[in-house]
Amino acid sequence: MRVLRKLLLVFCGVFLVLLSADEYVTVRQEIAQHERSLQDNLSYLAHVLQATTQHRWEEAGRDAALATLAKQELPGSGPRIRWLPRGSPADSAADRVHVAVPLEIGGLVQGSIELSQPRGLLEGYMSRRITQLTLLDLLVFAISVLVIYGVGTRLFGTRLERLVEQARRIGGGDLETRVDTSGQDESAVLGRQMNAMSDQLLASRAAIENAEAERLQALAQMRHADRLASIGRLSSVLAHELGTPLNVVLARSKLIAENPGEASEVVKNAEIVHGQAQRMTDAIRTTLGLARRGDASATVDIHEIARGELRLLEPLARRKGVRLSLAPAEGPSPVQARRAEIQQVVTNLVSNALDAVENGGSIELDVATVRAPPGQHRGGSFQRLSVRDDGCGIAEADLTQIFEAFHTSKGDSQGTGLGLWILDGIVRDHGGWIDVESRVGQGTLFRVYLPAAGAA
Repeated sequence: MRVLRKLLLVFCGVFLVLLSADEYVTVRQEIAQHERSLQDNLSYLAHVLQATTQHRWEEAGRDAALATLAKQELPGSGPRIRWLPRGSPADSAADRVHVAVPLEIGGLVQGSIELSQPRGLLEGYMSRRITQLTLLDLLVFAISVLVIYGVGTRLFGTRLERLVEQARRIGGGDLETRVDTSGQDESAVLGRQMNAMSDQLLASRAAIENAEAERLQALAQMRHADRLASIGRLSSVLAHELGTPLNVVLARSKLIAENPGEASEVVKNAEIVHGQAQRMTDAIRTTLGLARRGDASATVDIHEIARGELRLLEPLARRKGVRLSLAPAEGPSPVQARRAEIQQVVTNLVSNALDAVENGGSIELDVATVRAPPGQHRGGSFQRLSVRDDGCGIAEADLTQIFEAFHTSKGDSQGTGLGLWILDGIVRDHGGWIDVESRVGQGTLFRVYLPAAGAA
């Protein structure tokens, strides 16, 4: 309706200007015509008086003729008649209409007869005429506004309000409702276009939802494949972990079978067998947990997960001559996360560090509760997992690309370039981020930030 009011205001302005211009021209034309008519009447009367006075002058003389001329002037608003002797100036008052005719007697001009009438008659006529035209124009204007407003509200305003409401619904996400498109005017055409747009948006939204579901499914499959790849690398470690306890179990069980008489020795050997069996069970459970697809989110302790993964990776580090260490916990480090994915983050970061560190090097892990560093868009408390190594480092040219898919600085037989890309996706899905610092020949530091469970 605001558009309709604006159109009415524009119409009113243009209409009033046109009416005023037409009224002004009409009144000016009528005044000019009335003035010409008045001058014609005065001129006709002047010529009649000229003939009458000339005849009287020739019969009875000058005085009789002038006396007769003086008697012709009528009282009231009639024209004023004056005799102007030869050489007398004519009346030049601007408030009167003047007509003068010469009077010749015996071939000589004796003077002139002047007739004049006040212009006030014209001004009074003009005022009355302007009033009449103004009232008529205002009446036409009022009728036009009412008709245009009524017709515009019915044919234009109501349809426009429906289109505006439809636009609000589309903006709010309601793409199912359709607007009435009956008719052939512009608003009906716009309504049909809005309905077509809603259909296209519905189709696009469905396509986006399908594409997003496929993307999430593919990402989940890639993450699971990366976990299985990590398990492949840890197979030898697991075999080594199980080999030693199995040898102990076999030896102690043989002692129990060969020396059943000493109860204290049997109990001791049984406890050793139980401990070694528990060790093998924990190793298998940890490895299977890493291989399992992501479970539902729960409150997990990052320090506890890091300690378990280091225990699993310790034999691999020992074989390579690398020292693994985890700083003591300063307190609980809970996060709301999927345990298997956090295990994957720790395992991959430590595995990458093992690839970069030479014999005699070290890898240090630390977990701490911190506030969000300056420059981050969100605040609150975070659990920070730091993985520092003194290995070969990462070239500056590679630092900006290490989280891109299929980018790797290793040989083709050592990696696919998906590990850090997947880890970055896992951390982002949990509301965190990863920072990296590295210098060639001096080592690398990865910091993983995850929102602390229950942090405001």
